[in-house]
Amino acid sequence: MPLVNTSLSLNIKQLTEDCELLDYLCVRFPYQAHDKWKNLINDGLVEVNGSHASPETPLKKDDVITYNIRNYQEPDVNINFRIVHRDDKLLMVHKPAGLPVHRTGKIFVNTLVNLVREHEDSDQLTLVNRLDAGTSGIVVFAREKSNAKYFSPMSPGVHWDKLYCAVIRGNLPNKKCHSNKALKERPGNKIRCQMFEEAEGKSASSQFYTIEEKNGYSLIIAAPITGRKHQLRAHLSGLGTPIIGDKIYSCEGKYYLKQIQQSLSQIDLEHLGAPHQLLHCFYCAITPASGNQRQCVDWEPGEDFTRYFNLDRVRKWWGSKEKELFLNNLRDKTE
Repeated sequence: MPLVNTSLSLNIKQLTEDCELLDYLCVRFPYQAHDKWKNLINDGLVEVNGSHASPETPLKKDDVITYNIRNYQEPDVNINFRIVHRDDKLLMVHKPAGLPVHRTGKIFVNTLVNLVREHEDSDQLTLVNRLDAGTSGIVVFAREKSNAKYFSPMSPGVHWDKLYCAVIRGNLPNKKCHSNKALKERPGNKIRCQMFEEAEGKSASSQFYTIEEKNGYSLIIAAPITGRKHQLRAHLSGLGTPIIGDKIYSCEGKYYLKQIQQSLSQIDLEHLGAPHQLLHCFYCAITPASGNQRQCVDWEPGEDFTRYFNLDRVRKWWGSKEKELFLNNLRDKTE
């Protein structure tokens, strides 16, 4: 793969206290270690308002930080996406685990958006939803930018049903289980994006259903009733049943923090149970305010997932009355 040369810019919208450049970067972008950011700044690859900066450069609101990437070799990711539904207005795409939807601090070229646009030879394709990089399953694109709002889950009258399957450590308290704990970030937390169950957070609601239990693990259906960041992962962790392979919400986040500094060892991965969280969006149905519903299923969560459970039991559940009751219950909760 060719070396990457590009730039990333950030306009500081909020700054509640005095802060120096190095400290800000370490908190805002923890994918690089402290010493790595310091070296990048000293090498002149980080600018503030178009000028070279030092680690101690003071920042203020509306400053623009630019990170110049030079001769960078991206790490390998699984780029084997598939189109699972296509019509005149939408694409529904299988995203493999590990492939980021948008560019990140380490992946700039091999993102799902770039790959699908290249495959379809269209820069009009517009993302309608997204999944975390470590989550596999269905991601939706509008074929024209003008269609994105028509299908957006944020638009009035538009209804989405999304179901995930997951492998968790342990067993849920009950076969059918619900969590409505509010979620929020904690300022100053080492993992900036981590969500915590706290009463003053944003309302969040998730529904869970056990399909199979085996060898200390469970295969479950997980349904987000609200759409908060990381809500399924955070709620399952709060129930004491974290998703296998979840670097943030299992093992107290130590493997997420470790991978910032160095690659995880084979022993680390064995302790985690998988190289990524075993969470797969297998069903998506979109009902616009007017017009026909679009839906599809994706039964291929990947080998890391099926090493624990195949989806035969999920397929059987999918054809049962229990599935219809589960979906109807979800719709009742969202109305």
